[in-house]
Amino acid sequence: MGLRFFNVYGPRQSPSSPYSGVISVLAARIVAGQPLTIHGDGMQTRDFVYVADVVSHLHAAMSLLHHAQLGGVLNVCTGRATSIRGLSEVLARAVGHTPEIVTSPARAGDIRHSLGDPSAATALLGVRATTQLEEGLAAILQWIGDESCAGMTCAPESNPGLVGELASSGRSGCQESA
Repeated sequence: MGLRFFNVYGPRQSPSSPYSGVISVLAARIVAGQPLTIHGDGMQTRDFVYVADVVSHLHAAMSLLHHAQLGGVLNVCTGRATSIRGLSEVLARAVGHTPEIVTSPARAGDIRHSLGDPSAATALLGVRATTQLEEGLAAILQWIGDESCAGMTCAPESNPGLVGELASSGRSGCQESA
């Protein structure tokens, strides 16, 4: 059995990593009071799934593997599409201010829409992603502003522009120190 993860997000996802998703980058920028950059028209959609929901799926799948040999691939997703522009609006409501939105050309190779169907995973594993986007974003925003983030540092080599912007605002990109 394989598990296909859609756009996983949650606290401790470094916005300065080149592998980070859009949520950690936009959340760090909005907390730092920086403009949000949206590539293209912002109407591209993603199926964002909170990390704790992913863990529930993994636990259920591992438990099931001991009882049966199963094949196939299960989607770990919510089945809900969120546009990038809609994501920026949810973040703005969460922090209580509307950031400047800067648009740039669409990136070559970007997928326009990514949406999973969780029904097979729900039926087979008996779990589903239940964390609402607003709830997950609140956890990320709290983590970015939390004192527990103080023991972490940015990785300047990963994204010098963002790191500089965060540093000038008194915040960090929060990546574990080595």
